[in-house]
Amino acid sequence: MSTVPLCFIDTETTGLRRPWQTCGRQIWEVAMIRRDPTGAEEHKVLRLTDRWVDFKKADPFALQIGHYWDRRADETVSESIIADEVWRMTAGCHLVGAVPSFDEESLAHLLNKNDKMPRWHYHLIDVENLAAGALGLEPPYKSDDLFAAFGVNIPEEERHTAMGDARSAMALYDAVMRAERRIERRVG
Repeated sequence: MSTVPLCFIDTETTGLRRPWQTCGRQIWEVAMIRRDPTGAEEHKVLRLTDRWVDFKKADPFALQIGHYWDRRADETVSESIIADEVWRMTAGCHLVGAVPSFDEESLAHLLNKNDKMPRWHYHLIDVENLAAGALGLEPPYKSDDLFAAFGVNIPEEERHTAMGDARSAMALYDAVMRAERRIERRVG
């Protein structure tokens, strides 16, 4: 069990480029699973209201990857509400995800737009790098192979949903940590 709070994160966005570029990205869905050192977890998924999404700058390919048009939600919120929840849930946490630098950059941009500063720890935990290191693999490697090597099955309907990807990152993190503990017990 980690001695620091962790926040497993994923975002679905309107683009794949940096948020400040003309063809930038905007978060339209974010999922966070905050795990405190006690093991207590809080799960949150938030979806941006359609009227807040800037479709003029959106990349149709990015919207297709996240199945934006197929996953219309009844419960949606404004950017400021998302920013408030991100600010609250990530405070003092290490962000954990698959390529969390993408999500961290998007979340920081969202917070800054809403007059908030990120409060998460600056060390990001990339579960794919963690798994590749545990397996002794050098790049390039495929995400699906890393998840499979640790017995993490990602249901097809959860792929590229913010909560599905956050859960998958948490499952891979936990699997790698269990494997590392088994190795330590055998060696020690």
